Amino acid sequence: MGQAKKPNFELIAGGDVYQDPGVSPNAQVIRVLVVEDDLDIRPVILNVLRAIEFPFELTWERNAEAATKLVSDLAKMISPKNFDLIIVDLFLEGPHNGIEFLKFISDYYTTTPAFVISAADEAEVKKQMDCYAVWPHFLPKPLETVEFQKKIIEQLFGCEKQD
Repeated sequence: MGQAKKPNFELIAGGDVYQDPGVSPNAQVIRVLVVEDDLDIRPVILNVLRAIEFPFELTWERNAEAATKLVSDLAKMISPKNFDLIIVDLFLEGPHNGIEFLKFISDYYTTTPAFVISAADEAEVKKQMDCYAVWPHFLPKPLETVEFQKKIIEQLFGCEKQD
């Protein structure tokens, strides 16, 4: 397969939403919500999503409280904007962690694939998930981009990407 075209993304909506400016407003896109306070991981996530070669829109919130407000506000809309994929850091700045956020949104996004990313060891992450009865997919930090991309493709499209 040839070199993937890397879209030139621009910041919109106050710097928290990324979208490909070449995608028409009515085009089908993958809508991704990331809740992560470490902005240094942003390029990794953008590169993984670009490699999928499907138009996407990325909404980035830095804490569970802002993400909770966003989801609550969207739920009140007549035609709510649904996310196709949710990526959440386990340990966030603020009073609530990523698992608490996933527990809160579980009524809104019953079938949406969710990933918890964390530098914590897997046993600690599983303990947190069990405590809140939420079991998203887990990916350790630092993120291994090929594995991350593979898991996203499996969850979104039900298959592996063919090279």
